Amino acid sequence: MTGHSSTYRKDIDGLRALAVLSVMVFHFFPSFLPGGFLGVDIFFVISGFLITGILYDQRKAGTFTYRGFYERRIRRLLPALFTTLALSTIGAFIFFDGEELRDFGGSLLTAIFGLSNFFFYFEADYFGVQASSRPLLHTWTLAVEEQFYLLWPLLLWLLVKLPVLGRALLIIGLIAISTAIGEYQLRGNAEAAFYLLPARVGELAMGGLAAVMMREFQVLNPLGQKTIFVFPLHFASLAFLFWAFFAYDGEGFPGLLALPPAIATALVLLFPIKGPFAAFLTNPAARWIGLISYSAYLIHWPLLVFYEAWQLRSITPVEGLFLIAATLGLASLFYLFIEQPFRYKTGAPRKISNRAVGVFASVSILALSTIAVTAWTSQSSPSANHQVDGFSLQEIEANRQAAFDERLKLVDAKNCHQFSHEADTDFSHCLTTQPGKDNILVFGSSFAAGDGLMLKAAYPHANIQTLTVQGCLLTRRRTAKAHCPPVYDFIERNFDNISKFDMIVISSNWLEIFRPELLRPFIDEVDAPIIILGPRGKLNANSMQVWKGWTGRAITMPVKNSSIKMS
Repeated sequence: MTGHSSTYRKDIDGLRALAVLSVMVFHFFPSFLPGGFLGVDIFFVISGFLITGILYDQRKAGTFTYRGFYERRIRRLLPALFTTLALSTIGAFIFFDGEELRDFGGSLLTAIFGLSNFFFYFEADYFGVQASSRPLLHTWTLAVEEQFYLLWPLLLWLLVKLPVLGRALLIIGLIAISTAIGEYQLRGNAEAAFYLLPARVGELAMGGLAAVMMREFQVLNPLGQKTIFVFPLHFASLAFLFWAFFAYDGEGFPGLLALPPAIATALVLLFPIKGPFAAFLTNPAARWIGLISYSAYLIHWPLLVFYEAWQLRSITPVEGLFLIAATLGLASLFYLFIEQPFRYKTGAPRKISNRAVGVFASVSILALSTIAVTAWTSQSSPSANHQVDGFSLQEIEANRQAAFDERLKLVDAKNCHQFSHEADTDFSHCLTTQPGKDNILVFGSSFAAGDGLMLKAAYPHANIQTLTVQGCLLTRRRTAKAHCPPVYDFIERNFDNISKFDMIVISSNWLEIFRPELLRPFIDEVDAPIIILGPRGKLNANSMQVWKGWTGRAITMPVKNSSIKMS
């Protein structure tokens, strides 16, 4: 998410500022800016543009060396990253234990070596640690970039051997292939499209295409000097990005939907900002935020995660503004006292030799890796020994884990549940009725699976069957999600068997997908009595963390005109 060019451009600092601010607002105020995640994609395009420009010029001049390239990357990225990892480790040992601490250990170890995107992909368990409890979740973007830059120098070596038009066509082909991979993965493995490199190559390569075109297609230079040409282009590009910040919601992304914002960003990079928009992207405030954007990106997410872990709740709007200000303040300190001193070995007031950088990196990797492995392999249970009404937290955690394990067994392909990454669950045994028993079908999303477990405990002598799909509202009218249609087909083929049940319980995450018009055709046509379980509240913090936070301190919870005191 970083890089620099031989020709310094102030407007790129402003574009970086736009990117990092959109990401921060998205994380601190998600309902206000649902498409703010596009800041990451803007960063990808900027990085591809800047790094490709450097490598391309060096490849053409014959001066490229892997040692020089990776030395610059290490100096640019690792000091601020390792400082963030160290501070996050301290925070994790203060606020986390049990499963969250183990999860942190895995994310820390993989983040050190630029592989955290694989960790979060493979650990994206539907019932695993929540994203809001993963302070290093955002490092997946750095991992994607570093994996890209292991391969990109090799491609540029081939690229400079082609005719100029062939160079552009090769990159365009790479963008098209990456986009197609993203679209394909979205239909069966959306986590891979999000976290892994293949679907993200197109955004980085889009910046690379702009860098090559700027250098090789001379016809663009006079166009870029004409305000009458670049003004509407910049207006359209920036207007689209601002529109996308509010219009995009992450559905069907990345893939084809990632192309328009990538193209808009590339157009701004291809033609340096001139005219009325210059003040917007090149004013001192925008430039400074752009300069500290790397550190701001690193800091903002752990700061949010640990603040909410401390408060045991989601942040308020005022706290969100405070955290943005704190992020920018800390990022400024990082930039001045960590990034800049490490960045140069000569020609700057504060110079750090390659040997010193090597010692810093080696010691940091050894220390952080040791801590990460210890945490990841830990079998510790919650450390607090407080008693609440005669129960210890260990006993409460053991019961919670047992219930969790039971639900995990229930929500499985063998037990009539289909995850979003599956499309071949066998539902043939899921509508079995038994004579002489009360036959109840629990029907809906994975929320219904939990309700099925509850009903089985409450009515052990009943025949309770489940038919559930992750994130789908099971109706007779199709919706767009790719993993849902096989279940709809099964429902259509077996609709008469559904009516044989004595009762049907429908449950879903109504807070997100309550669509009465989709439920109505099913309710009108099925013969069995129907119960719809209403929406339930969702905790905005890990329940055990809340419980541990309550023990040892007095909490007064108002209920009408009285209060319940917990101590």
